[in-house]
Amino acid sequence: MIRFLEVIQHPVEGCAYLIYLGLFVRWRYPRGWNKFLERLTAHQEG
Repeated sequence: MIRFLEVIQHPVEGCAYLIYLGLFVRWRYPRGWNKFLERLTAHQEG
């Protein structure tokens, strides 16, 4: 894992890898992705 992170040369490249990872997880595990997003949302009271 550390070797993979050493390859990233630019912050935009790192952001692109995060987006690719998110797309893959969303495609492969849609229920888990939705549960993750639900945990991130701020719930309004009232």
